Amino acid sequence: MSKGQRAAQDRSRERRAIAKARRRRLRKAAARSGAAATVAALAWGGLVLPPATAADGDPVLVADIAPGAGDSFEDWDMSASAALGEILLFAADDGVHGRELWRTDGTAAGTRMVKDLAPGADGSWPGAFVTFGDVVYFSARSAPGTEDGLWRTDGTAAGTTLVVPDAGVGEMYAWRGRLYFEGYDEAHGSELWSSDGTPAGTALLKDLNTRTETYEGTTHPESSSPFSFTALGDRLYFAADDGDQTELWATDGTAAGTRPVVDHPPEDFFHARRLAAVGDTLFFSGYDTNGEELWRSDGTPAGTRMVVDLAPGSDPMYGPNKTRPNNLTAFGQALYFEAFGSLWTSDGTAQGTIRVTDADTVDDIADEYGDLIATEHALYFSGHDDDHGYELWRSDGTSAGTALVQDIYPGTSPRYGREYPNSSQAHVLGRTPTRLYFTADDGSHGRELWSLSLADVPTTPGTPGTPTTPPSGAPTPSACAPATAAATTAQAEVAKAKKRLAKAKKAHRAAAVKAAKRKLRKAKKAAAAAAAAQAAACG
Repeated sequence: MSKGQRAAQDRSRERRAIAKARRRRLRKAAARSGAAATVAALAWGGLVLPPATAADGDPVLVADIAPGAGDSFEDWDMSASAALGEILLFAADDGVHGRELWRTDGTAAGTRMVKDLAPGADGSWPGAFVTFGDVVYFSARSAPGTEDGLWRTDGTAAGTTLVVPDAGVGEMYAWRGRLYFEGYDEAHGSELWSSDGTPAGTALLKDLNTRTETYEGTTHPESSSPFSFTALGDRLYFAADDGDQTELWATDGTAAGTRPVVDHPPEDFFHARRLAAVGDTLFFSGYDTNGEELWRSDGTPAGTRMVVDLAPGSDPMYGPNKTRPNNLTAFGQALYFEAFGSLWTSDGTAQGTIRVTDADTVDDIADEYGDLIATEHALYFSGHDDDHGYELWRSDGTSAGTALVQDIYPGTSPRYGREYPNSSQAHVLGRTPTRLYFTADDGSHGRELWSLSLADVPTTPGTPGTPTTPPSGAPTPSACAPATAAATTAQAEVAKAKKRLAKAKKAHRAAAVKAAKRKLRKAKKAAAAAAAAQAAACG
């Protein structure tokens, strides 16, 4: 099991106690109202639910995998899937077998567990799904306490086999007829591995971090833990820790051809992550003395640079202000990403990096779990507004073309002495050619599998992937555009901080009020610095 999956499993255990308490409350409420739900029978042949009554184009509940109010998915199960034609393969927990390998064709009858890879209630914890030819490769453990092995499946129980046991498989990527992934052995730690999909063709490609560390008298190898694989041109790019920095690396598939794009000195404290390719440009989130900002690269040291500093200045206590670009996604001919709770786009230039949405459209975009996926006609993400909570949203890349898909968990619930909108916490799981799959909690079934027909996506204004008119308050391209963008962003953060403080005061939560005041002070300092920078840049 990779370090990320171990951490995820730990978070899962912590959440289960909260989830159980929530399910008890739901059952009691249902019993009081006389509307206790009847649960469909779970069988190896599939799950049975009443026929969907939603209109064409509306999201539908595919199957209640963990019957009743139980959750078959965790709230961090984002993009943990792979498609074989119209079949989606993913990991789910039915409450009996633990977290195991499942498949769906978009119907309740066609949704079933593929194979119980690790019998027992703990499950095998499949992950790192990647389509490779006419099969899907993934990571899973054979028993509790073992490292994740490399597995393959054609979507059937007989066609699901273990390729390499205890390989410590992390993130995986298919490129030029081979798999590239984070793999583990005791001699090297977690390093860059490659496979042709067979046991004999699976081996360490290169040890990127050759250092060792001694703990309690035992010497262990350090790990580079490569991640965020993205192909561009004739190279595969990724981020990895060489012992000094988390650098941007590139490989041509050979050990000799695997090297950092830029080898920063240790004192630079550089960190790269969240890679995405658009056209002939590689974008990523890079951290240096400017904080964490949007970067771009053409694969050369000279062509690797920051695009724009959207959060200039620094705080004496917290260091440089940070934009933290999240969910970098190619859509059309542009890059889209989340920052400051809004959707942004960039063409790779400072003046071409603009905010698409603001608080008048959607006041927050979930950024924690990589929840932004592009189809041919739209971007989908988990968004929030004050009327609906966190639900599934869709955008054509313009402010006017960004809207709520459906309020899956309508209504309100009392919290801290006032009513707040319910949230389905919808998060995108994956897609097939004709359907988008996501997980959501409608308040009755727990977090379950939902889908949306992509064939029914309405045509929205604007050219997909190309923003039309920037929203009100967004900067227009000019010499002072980056500074204006930063100042606008900083002022928006002040407004958000004030809003949070007001909510905390209404709820009479002393700790929350204290934290909100601290964030407001920080936001005001950043806004003052941004305003000064704008005045200097724009004259």
